[in-house]
Amino acid sequence: MSQAEGHRNIAATLVDQAKLDILQKASVAYANWVGAEGQAQASAAQLQDSVRSRDVYKSEYKLNQRTLNDLLSVEQDVFQAEFSQVSAKYDSGYSLINYLTAVNNLLPQLGISQGMKQSLPDLK
Repeated sequence: MSQAEGHRNIAATLVDQAKLDILQKASVAYANWVGAEGQAQASAAQLQDSVRSRDVYKSEYKLNQRTLNDLLSVEQDVFQAEFSQVSAKYDSGYSLINYLTAVNNLLPQLGISQGMKQSLPDLK
């Protein structure tokens, strides 16, 4: 009887550990998702500022108040802001998928029923 109780306690401990692992993964994934969303918003604001600066520099360049090097430098800033925005959107999507997977909600979000067998389309 005590051996069975010991096995039951070990099994309960393993179940509790698995639950804690899942909660930790979900928590980390959620934090990553929220952080990536914040980065995406900051990148969008940075891009708007860079585009406005570029427009001002272009006008000043046409009036011979800025050099070509100045104009190219601000163009690099626009490119970097666009790159940061795309990167942040990717990170956000990736983190969202990780979160939905951690909370076992990815398949329903994709419209796939977990209880039903899905058949693959015929590729012929």
